[in-house]
This record gives sequence, C-alpha cells and structure tokens, in this order.
Amino acid sequence: MSPMRLWRTLAAWLVLCGVAAQPLTESLRIPMPPWSLPPWVLATQSDDGGMMWEGGFVVDMWKLLGEEMGLRIEFVAVGENNKESQANFSDEMHSAAYSDAFDGVSWDVVPPVMRPGYVYTLALFNLEDAIILRRKVVPVKYLEVFTPFDDAVWGVLFASVVTGGLFLLLLSISYTDGPLAILSRYPTYVYHTAIALFGGDDFDEYHLPTGGRVFRFGLLFLATMFSATYTANLAAFLVRPKYRVHGPRTFEELKGAKACIWDTTLRLQEYAGSFIAADETLPVHLRIEWAMEQLKAGACEAAIVSRPDAHLGVLDNCETLVLADSFFNPKPLMAIIREDRRDLTVRVNNGILSVTRSPAYAGIVARYMRYTEQCVDSSPDQLSEISVTHMAVPFIVFAVCGVLALLVTAVQHARRASPREGAVQTKEEQQNEVLGKALGAQLTALATKVEALEQQAGPAVRPAYSPPHPQPIPAGAGRGWAPCDALRPQDAAAPPLRRPRSSWVKF
Repeated sequence: MSPMRLWRTLAAWLVLCGVAAQPLTESLRIPMPPWSLPPWVLATQSDDGGMMWEGGFVVDMWKLLGEEMGLRIEFVAVGENNKESQANFSDEMHSAAYSDAFDGVSWDVVPPVMRPGYVYTLALFNLEDAIILRRKVVPVKYLEVFTPFDDAVWGVLFASVVTGGLFLLLLSISYTDGPLAILSRYPTYVYHTAIALFGGDDFDEYHLPTGGRVFRFGLLFLATMFSATYTANLAAFLVRPKYRVHGPRTFEELKGAKACIWDTTLRLQEYAGSFIAADETLPVHLRIEWAMEQLKAGACEAAIVSRPDAHLGVLDNCETLVLADSFFNPKPLMAIIREDRRDLTVRVNNGILSVTRSPAYAGIVARYMRYTEQCVDSSPDQLSEISVTHMAVPFIVFAVCGVLALLVTAVQHARRASPREGAVQTKEEQQNEVLGKALGAQLTALATKVEALEQQAGPAVRPAYSPPHPQPIPAGAGRGWAPCDALRPQDAAAPPLRRPRSSWVKF
C-alpha cells in the first residue's frame, strides 16, 4: 500500500472515530405523564422524588426515533399525578406542545379530533378497537356418552328391545307345540334383541320361516340406523368446543347486543344496539379496566376497547375472556408538532417511515403488545380433549358386568356343590324326570305289542321279551342331546328299534 493511500485511510478512520465519539448535542424534550399508562408508558418514582420512565411503547419508540434523527431525547413530566390530570390527558399533551418546557413536539394516544394550530405526523402505531367476549368451560358429565340421544329416543329404544323380545316369543310359540314352555324363555329373547342392537351374535329364532326373516330384516335395519346415528353424534359430542362463548361474534350480531364502551368520543357506541359507557372523568386505563370488569360481571354482552389493551386483558383472563374477530378501522397514535415548528415535521415523519420498517420497531411491538403470545386455548371454538370422565360409563358398565359374571358363577358353583337329598329339584331335573317316565311308558307299550305278536306267531319264532325298567336320565343333564343307544333297553333279546336319520335325538 502506498504511503499516500495509507495516510488517507488513517485520516478517514480518525474522522469517523471522532464523529462517533461526539455526544448528541441537540436534544428534543418530549412530554410524559407522571403516571403509568400501560402498555404505552411505564413510569416509576425515583429516590429523589422525580419521575423515571423505564419503558413502554411510546418511551422506547421516541428513543428509537431520536437515534434515527440524531437527537438526544429527554423526557419531561407534564401535568400532575391525580385523577383530574389523568382524565384530561389529551388536553394536557396538546398544551405541552406550546409550553416553553418542551420543544414544540408532543404525542397523543388516538386524539379524538385534530385541532387547529397543530401538525399531526404519520402514525407511530395504528390502534384497532377489539371486541372481548365472555366464555365458560363446558362442564364434562359422567353420562356424556348418552348425550347424543335425548331421553325420548332412549325410551323408545328400550321399548323396542322389549317389544322385539315379545315378537320373538310370539314367533317361537307359533312354530312350536308348547306355548307355555316357551314363555319362560322371554328374558332370553329380550337379551338377544338387545345384543343385536349392539352388533352382537345371531339367534336361532331369526331363521324361522318367512315370519322370522321379516322380523330379522326390521331388527337389523333398526340396529344399523341406531349404530350409525349414535356413533356419528357421539363423536361430535365428545369433541365439541371446550368453551361456550357468550356474546356477538359478527358485525350483525353486535348491532343487536349490549356493549360496554370505554370512550364515547370514538363513536364506538354506534356499533352496538345498546351500551353502557365508562365515566369520562376516569383515567384511560381505568376506563378500559372498568369495561372488562363489567363484561365479566355480565352487565353487557361485549366490551369494546383498544386491541392492545384487549389482548393484554385476555392474556390475564384466559379462562373467562376471549377476543372476537375485529372489524373496526385502525386509529393512529401520532406525534403532535406545534404549527410554527414545521421544520421538525419532515424530519420526524422521515424518522417514523424509517423506524417502522426496522426490526427494532417490530421488537418493541412484540415486547409491549405481546401479540405473539396467545392463550393455550385461544380459539373461541377450541375443541375439548376426550378425557376419562367422557368415557366413564363404558368403563363402569364393563366393570359391573364383570363383577356380576363372577357372582353368578359363584352362585352356580355353590348350588352344584350342595347335597341333593331333600333339595328342591330344578326345573330341568323335573323335565328330565317327566321325559324319563314318558319314555318308559312308550317302551313298555312297545314291548307289550311285540309280546302279542310273538304269541300269535308261536314260541319258536322269538322268545318272550320282558322289558327292563327304563333307565332314568341323569340329573342335571338338562335339555339337550343324548345318544340313541342311551335310550334303548340293554337286553340283547330286545327287538331292534328303528334308528332315526341322525345319530342324535333332541328331548
């Protein structure tokens, strides 16, 4: 590198270092309220009794603008920390622009009107009004699985099961010779009808001739419709919204609703059917808190406040409040410049244009407006998760049926283990005894006929046959099947009986 070029580089570096090291000598005094106005101004009192503005959107925004314009920003308190000064915030901020304590520049959060004698800059921030609604958690009931059908449908379904059992009983009687014996099977028919509705097993009586087939078609049609309808509605009920939102959610619904308004000068009341407004003598932040408290108390159906305040209020009350879709026009937060300081207007506007496009500005908005933060269930239609409470009834029914099955099994084992002497015979044993006597009588009559035929044919044809005493059917065998050989007499001289087609007979 040549000596001349090296010297030029060194000189340029020294100039740059000197310029950068020089402090900003030109200052700009900006008025600030001596009280906090979150999220715009966060003020604290210092040890010496003065005020310190540690943060807030407006505070950080002016600092960023000062860096962009090459000005040193100084914050100076305006007004008093009392109720009257807070209520007249907009008037005091406008008056500060003409005060000798400041440099002709001030600001205001959404001034209600543009006043003569002032120049208003581009928006430091665009405020939208938002609608806050109340919401409640939908309680989960243990009988949630029954909610797809109302009580009338469940009643008709129960009656259908009882009637279906009666139909099966009548079909069975019409195709058998013993109607009185079939009556005892009515509970079994009701059971099979109920099981068919839940897609259970088949039943013999469905396969009776034409009448049984017609009944089977009707029962399966009912079962299909019941299962499909119940399943579709059950899914909808189990995953229905976790919250129930109360209040208007559209522009048309707001026209017929009652709203809590924080500021009537913004003409927000014209959007609602009726309204209650906050006391205008209250400070701005207290009016916004009043609107949200009235909403939570149920005094109105919706609260209309600025979106940043609405968002922060919802974040602090996620279980009870929710933001609705906004359809209001944005309102600007602007800097106010005294009319005779037009030299600052272009400079401030250029600074605002440059700053609002920077990542630093986006960081300020995210830090104080907290738009990136959301409640866990931020959507008004947030679906609930299926919990154990939703499915409690199926688990309870399963457990109860299991316990009942064990009890019935234990009772049956106890009855089988009890001595049979002197015990009352069961219905099955009585039926077996009657069948045994009837079979013995038939065998005796058959033997008598055979003996008569043998006597007519002569003694040389076949020896006389004397039937033995019929063997009783074992107790507890029940109504079922037995081999034919078990019913035949065991005497080798007995005449052969005609064997049926099947090697088993039903008794």
